[in-house]
Amino acid sequence: MDGYTLTFAPLLPWSLFAVMAATTAVVLGLGLRKRSSGIGFRMLAAAALLLAIARPTVTAEQRTELADVVLVVADASPSQQLGDRAAATSSAVQAIQDELADDEGLEVRAVTVAGGGPGTNLFAAARSAVADVPPDGVAGVVLVTDGQVHDVPEDVPALGFDAPVHALLTGAPGERDRRLVVDGAPRYGIVGEAVKFRVTLLDEAAVGQAEPVRITVPGGHVAERVLQVGTPTEFELPLERAGVVAVALEVAAIPDELTPDNNRVVIHVNAVRDRLRVMLVSGEPSMGLRHWRNLLQADPAVDLVHFTILRPPTKQDATPVQELSLIPFPARELFDANLDDFHLVIFDRYHLRGILPPQYLSNIAEYVVRGGALLDIAGPSYAGRFSLVNTPLREILPTLPAGEVIERPFVPELSEAGQNHPVTAGLTAGAADWGPWYRMVRGMPVKGESLMWGADGWPLLQMSRVGEGRVAQLLSDQSWVWTRPGPGGGPRAELLRRVVHWLMKEPDLEEHLLKATVSDRRIDVLYRSVDTPLHEITAVAPSGASMAVPLGPAAAGTAVASFEASEPGLWTLQGGNLSATALVGAADALELTEMRADPGPLEAFVGATGGGVFWLVDHGGPPPFRPVTAGQTAAGDSWLGLRRHGRHTVTGLAQSPLLPWPVLLALAIGALFLAWHREAQ
Repeated sequence: MDGYTLTFAPLLPWSLFAVMAATTAVVLGLGLRKRSSGIGFRMLAAAALLLAIARPTVTAEQRTELADVVLVVADASPSQQLGDRAAATSSAVQAIQDELADDEGLEVRAVTVAGGGPGTNLFAAARSAVADVPPDGVAGVVLVTDGQVHDVPEDVPALGFDAPVHALLTGAPGERDRRLVVDGAPRYGIVGEAVKFRVTLLDEAAVGQAEPVRITVPGGHVAERVLQVGTPTEFELPLERAGVVAVALEVAAIPDELTPDNNRVVIHVNAVRDRLRVMLVSGEPSMGLRHWRNLLQADPAVDLVHFTILRPPTKQDATPVQELSLIPFPARELFDANLDDFHLVIFDRYHLRGILPPQYLSNIAEYVVRGGALLDIAGPSYAGRFSLVNTPLREILPTLPAGEVIERPFVPELSEAGQNHPVTAGLTAGAADWGPWYRMVRGMPVKGESLMWGADGWPLLQMSRVGEGRVAQLLSDQSWVWTRPGPGGGPRAELLRRVVHWLMKEPDLEEHLLKATVSDRRIDVLYRSVDTPLHEITAVAPSGASMAVPLGPAAAGTAVASFEASEPGLWTLQGGNLSATALVGAADALELTEMRADPGPLEAFVGATGGGVFWLVDHGGPPPFRPVTAGQTAAGDSWLGLRRHGRHTVTGLAQSPLLPWPVLLALAIGALFLAWHREAQ
């Protein structure tokens, strides 16, 4: 289109031109009043002369139309892969492109949004796709989706451009889908306590019915609980050890539902210890005592209760036992009433001296069997008549003293079992520079495993499981020598840290472990066993299909594998007597909470933009398009409107006189001649 503008460039200044025009008007006005003969021709001559002096010019703009953008956003989220939704989406996008391809005033852009993860964000993709287009350059946006969109703007201005938004819905009205939804679950919990979470079973076609739900808890234990459809149900999960605890809930699929993918949920709770309460009882002062205190007090999560018995066994006087300290030794409170409040009990060079009666030591043995932890740092007294082995602790200690104390230099070394055990594996780096220890007690192993050897191949570190608890025994009080400056050190801090954490049942230090981690759709598997090598594991997909996954050797005692998950959801891994779960995809993915096609999330906003919502199944494809202008309705019962903005760019200007001056001069002369001729009659 050409735009025209009329401009004037008078030969005289505007002020002088105005005076001339006014004078002419007055003279002609007088002539008109007196009805002078030929006054009309004189007026025509005056007008022609004034126009010739004013020089009217026409400026013509050379314009090029700009196409308005039509954006087609295709939803390719997981819910769009159900049934024939993906095919319907592809067909609709192609039909829109074909219909608008011949319209030179429109530019069709198509983008695909994968969705999943934090939800389906079609509007964010739309804003990004037209970021280079002015707000008035968008003719319309067409969303091809099932309606499950999670970033609908709060109002129309938040959209960022002025255009109607239309939604073409795949799927069909009235679809049925049973699903489990987590209403509330904590991410963290305290070991020893129970966490609560709520789950709701949704099924609009079966509200109020009772349905059984299968529950898989850590260790592979399976239980069942009946849920009322549509009613939130509270579950309680006890946290018995630190680490990530995963609970899987699953409801059986029904024949006519959309997908079973959202019939299962996995709840992950990270169990942490609020405070680690440790009781350290030292039989007598020693060089290693200060190092033990430093090691335990360096951890801010440790509450340390420490007692040192200063009275040597050779001291004989009539002082009553209850008067041997500045404060009474709270033996009953520690070893009877409040013993279960401690997570770990450490005896450092402790020997019998009448302070702790046998009943209290029997309480400690029972405490370990119930799930407690005991660490014994054996000094020379362990080989004598004051040894702890002569108490009820004999039943849980992993060694029996052979009656001899070895007092000569020796360098600790890992046993064959210790090279594979997670507590000591990997400590051999720099073992050639390890310094010697100078004393140990000969002990005969009766329980558990010997992870480190001392002098003459006698056990130095013995660890065992007793009932639900654990016991570790270090048959030397010389570990502190590894902390002395200069050469001859060793990994004392790391060794003792691992021993303590093993006693506390740290999952990553278990002798038998099957662990899975997920990165995108890749599942990485770690298998560890100190005595049972495994060459493959079985991976069970959410659909129930199973596959064998070969394991490759890694570090000592461990094997690894990695594979791509063929489908999202909860995978179960089985190897020997071990099992693990891996959740591919977001545990609380918005996509899985609702997979039925529904216009509800979009209807209000689309209507506010002037657009419309249409089911593809009702129209056999996209409705036809019509051009509309601002203020007009942009959708009907069977058509979609695209707003035309008429944008253009000016590519050039062309100027020409409205009337050439020779023509105006000839006109003026002719008019004057006619006026004289009229007057002469």
